[in-house]
Amino acid sequence: MPRILLLSGVLGAIAGALEATVRSPSLSLHMSFGQGLALAVAVMTVMAVIAVLVALPSGWVIQKVARATDEARRISIVLSLVGLFLGAFYFLPLADQARDNHGLMLALGMAVLPFPVSGIVGKLSLYYLRREAQGQPAKVGFVLLGSVGSGILALLSAVVMSTVGYGGANAVSTDPTVVIVSIDTLRRDHLSIYGESPVETPYFDSLAEQGILFTDAVTPIPETAPAHSAMMTGLHPLDSGVLSNGHILRPGPPTLADRLADEGYATGAFVSSIAVASRTGLNRGFQVYDEDFFPWVRGFSSLTLSRILSRLAMTLGDPTDYPFLLERPAPVTFERALGWLSETADRPAFAWVHLFDPHSPYEPHGMPGFEANGTPNAPVVDHRTILTLEPGYSYTEEERRSLADLYAEEVAYTDEQLGLFVESVKSTMGDRPWILVVTSDHGEMLGEHDINFNHHGIYEDVIRIPLVMVGYGVEVRPEGSTDPISVDAQVRLMDLPRTILSIMGFEDTPMGEGKLIHELLDEPLSGGFSTVLMGRKSASLSKGTLYGARDSSVGTSNEVFKLIEDPDAGSEQLFELISDPDESVDRSSEEAEQLSYLKRMIAKKRGSGKSEEAVVDEAEKEQLEALGYIE
Repeated sequence: MPRILLLSGVLGAIAGALEATVRSPSLSLHMSFGQGLALAVAVMTVMAVIAVLVALPSGWVIQKVARATDEARRISIVLSLVGLFLGAFYFLPLADQARDNHGLMLALGMAVLPFPVSGIVGKLSLYYLRREAQGQPAKVGFVLLGSVGSGILALLSAVVMSTVGYGGANAVSTDPTVVIVSIDTLRRDHLSIYGESPVETPYFDSLAEQGILFTDAVTPIPETAPAHSAMMTGLHPLDSGVLSNGHILRPGPPTLADRLADEGYATGAFVSSIAVASRTGLNRGFQVYDEDFFPWVRGFSSLTLSRILSRLAMTLGDPTDYPFLLERPAPVTFERALGWLSETADRPAFAWVHLFDPHSPYEPHGMPGFEANGTPNAPVVDHRTILTLEPGYSYTEEERRSLADLYAEEVAYTDEQLGLFVESVKSTMGDRPWILVVTSDHGEMLGEHDINFNHHGIYEDVIRIPLVMVGYGVEVRPEGSTDPISVDAQVRLMDLPRTILSIMGFEDTPMGEGKLIHELLDEPLSGGFSTVLMGRKSASLSKGTLYGARDSSVGTSNEVFKLIEDPDAGSEQLFELISDPDESVDRSSEEAEQLSYLKRMIAKKRGSGKSEEAVVDEAEKEQLEALGYIE
């Protein structure tokens, strides 16, 4: 039995080393040689242990059932069973993917591959064991050969992981680097530069004073993946087909990362939530797409074992018990991004850094001024537990106040981390010109309109977002200007990619419906750009969608109108936002012309838009439920 376990362990180590080697060229992570070697050793060790665990009961049964059979055959049978398990472990998940992407025949082909693997392992082991029994042992034993071979494969995979090149020869070395920081679920009115705020945000405020502050930026949809798709493509969600976190950005119109990669830029994304994982299609154009949330071994979440265990944990357990599978904190994401920017500091690069801290669940960080929220290990209100009781949880007034304070602390913490990151990037960039954009995908409802601690609906609290652009060695505002500058006209997330390319000095490049919003500095009377809005009525995908339109008359009049339509209920509300920022007075009966104009805008966009069914498997559904996106 000890020999069976030893041979099985070596077989598992070989399987792990092969996985590390096969995955290493496509692993879209920025890793050092040491991190790559640690990953390879970890997967070899884990797979060796799994193989031994499979061999234990198999060996015991075979020893009992096949006593009359010679030892060589008994060992070979056990090893073939271990080989069958390892083959199924790797090929059945591939068969599942092939069924979804390539059809039934390829899936069936993948599904039967474990059997030939088992047969090959059994035949080879029987051949060598019988030669050994006959006094003709191999010059190099299987244990030594397997161990040395696995070690060589581990070293090879580590070399491949750590020697990935970023950028291309066609890049112009003087072109500026671009860094976009998108802070998920950040309310505009919680940044003190925008006026009265429950929290001070000194670092964001200082950035706004150095660059251009957009005071009336809006998102077309208050949902993470669709909003970021709009930010990267310039396409409205109704045009891209990404209408919820279950939809996927399909190949087609280029993303900002695609454009810059074609120019020879190094491109890297560092995200903090499964809501923008690579399955959403947002990884298009990025050479690095860091969605690795596993806290101990770098890259382990990309391995087959981790994916299987994650699916089991999400499906069979409570996802809120495994927050490290769903998200990661700002310091970790910033550290990964900074490491990559340091390596690419000698060439133009594009980095997208996504933060998730202000998103629910809200948690304390021990920030000064927020002592009443408790500590990270002892929050006054346990928001994670409350989320497990949603939907339909009845909040007390004390809980509402405490959660609003917790959200404010999350914003203060994120502002502090943003400051640390930007100062580090300044040191890393040296004399290299670079552009910084800080924005959000949407806001958050903190009890307004009876919507509690999520981002449903399309009220101003979730639609209006912060946006600032700062140029370091790059002109983003009039030359010689030293005073704070703001654009008060309405701009949209879809305008970012085209505007960034223009500021970088590339010829005017169309990106979806995006406009050049920095040019509004030269047109102070412009009303900006109207947009169609859409959002969920609740966490349930079956409860329907709200549509809206927001006009752009800031600068040309003292009125800004927004229409909210509920097609299922047959209702509509029209608000004038300057005189009624709380959206409490319906003026649809008084403003027939404005109502008609905005309704036509919505109808036109809906008529030309795409409609695709969301693609969410059971494990992903559990993950999105844990984050409060769906029910």
